[in-house]
Amino acid sequence: FRNEVSSSSQHGRAWLRTELTTYTKCGDIGKALLRIKEIKELDMNNNGNGNGNGNGNEQSDERTHPSAEAGLKHVLLHNSDNAVYEAALGEYELQLAYMVVAHIQRDPGEYLAQLQEFAVIQNEHVRQAAIDKHLGRFDRAVENLYAASFDDALDLAVSKDLLKHLLKLVDRDIECGDGGNGGNDLAARRSVVVKALGEHLSTKGKYEDAAIAFVAAGDLDLALRSYRLAGAWRPAMTLAARLGKDDGFVKDLARRMSDDLEQFQPLEAALLNLDYLNDVPNAVRLYAQGGEWREALRLATLTSEADANMDILVSVASASAASLLQGFLEDKDRIQKYWARLRDLREKRVAMEVLEGDRDASIIAAMDEDAFVDTASVATDMSMYSMLTDATNATGTSTSTFASFTSTVGGRRKHKQRKKKNKIRRGSPEEEDQLANHVLGLLPTANVCEQTGQLAEFLVYIGHEDDAVKLQASLKALIDEATMASDDIAHSPPPGCRMVLPYAVREGIFNEAGPAVLLKVDRGVGQVAEVSLQRRVEAGKATMASTGWKWELLRK
Repeated sequence: FRNEVSSSSQHGRAWLRTELTTYTKCGDIGKALLRIKEIKELDMNNNGNGNGNGNGNEQSDERTHPSAEAGLKHVLLHNSDNAVYEAALGEYELQLAYMVVAHIQRDPGEYLAQLQEFAVIQNEHVRQAAIDKHLGRFDRAVENLYAASFDDALDLAVSKDLLKHLLKLVDRDIECGDGGNGGNDLAARRSVVVKALGEHLSTKGKYEDAAIAFVAAGDLDLALRSYRLAGAWRPAMTLAARLGKDDGFVKDLARRMSDDLEQFQPLEAALLNLDYLNDVPNAVRLYAQGGEWREALRLATLTSEADANMDILVSVASASAASLLQGFLEDKDRIQKYWARLRDLREKRVAMEVLEGDRDASIIAAMDEDAFVDTASVATDMSMYSMLTDATNATGTSTSTFASFTSTVGGRRKHKQRKKKNKIRRGSPEEEDQLANHVLGLLPTANVCEQTGQLAEFLVYIGHEDDAVKLQASLKALIDEATMASDDIAHSPPPGCRMVLPYAVREGIFNEAGPAVLLKVDRGVGQVAEVSLQRRVEAGKATMASTGWKWELLRK
């Protein structure tokens, strides 16, 4: 339409208001204003003063040949003053913005003061950047500043988290072979941006990402520092070697990173002690703390200090066995406690659901007394309209929609997904779901099972077979209790963990087969655990069963 109108010099002008509306309705007020500017310039070229077409019939002109002012008034009539003003600014057209201000209904004082601030800026790109910042278009402001001043563009990119955008601009110039502003070295400029990006990532705690940026920028010292803060000791030690750091620096770095990693990543700390500090006893201790008893025992016997290393292992093994044994017993008690409470809640809920089912049945019977006898006839012999009309006549209550059915029949609506909280709130509607999640959360992990197996093996190695039997038996008892509880939860899931058909599917069943069939389907599907719960239970059981469990000699 716009192409046709603009191509007709004789009759197209009469459709100006409609043309402008097509722009504004599509959310492009700026293009509408540019069209008004085009009309204004055309009139000025034809008439010299911008008033009409010189034929003396102004009323006829406004109908068949509307002026730019008439077009602007039309745009202002259907859009807010501020939106039209900012659209004019967005096109970087100060004269057009002045024209808008002259026709708005509000006090133009503040607008004129702002336009004056923009007008005094001599550099076009800086002026456009100032407008972009006023409009919140900071990415475009970075682009305009980059064309005028790299340092200013960098400052804005840092403050508005747009360094990646600025980097794209630099890479574009490098790819095009453009020397850019003032012939500055583009490679050096890129390094500055990448380094600033690394510093920005560091402030956000993304130390490994920052380290990569520093490496790309050529600042290996900052990269080394970031890798150390990230706990990534391998690239940190690699950079230390690349930078030619002396032995004292390397050992100090290894010692500090080992201290940082010891609590949460003892196996990584063990490698540092072994490879860079030559501290075998400490490495043996850390391997044991990490549950790698076989590797710890192997290392302990490699040196001439085997006896001292074995003393370390025995001490760690005693503490670890006591801690694991206590933890297994406590977790078993928790499972028994939570499971018992879960069964009690389930019994009460089932009793309530029986009462609710009776109520639902009476509602269905009121809607159609034959619904439970021959559900197929509901879909084939009776239209939904007639069934619902009969139900309305029989009960005096309108039940004409699926929505009214789901709001009337209890327990059939999909539960709202609530955030799972760690704390169990006794008596709350979510208590049953929370108990089930806590029980499943107490299932032993594959890592715990493997570490316990290796520790039991070590206890036998040092002559403490009885302790190994107790440890393995306590874990086996926990696994048995957890398996029974998880099977029970999967077989009789709590309300929040049941499978629920999508709303559209349930509505389709309601419309095709009637409420009686939907009620039966809901009851059947509601007895099945949701897929995520089934997978969680099966994964936990597979993990616990993978070990066997465990040493044949220690089974009693």
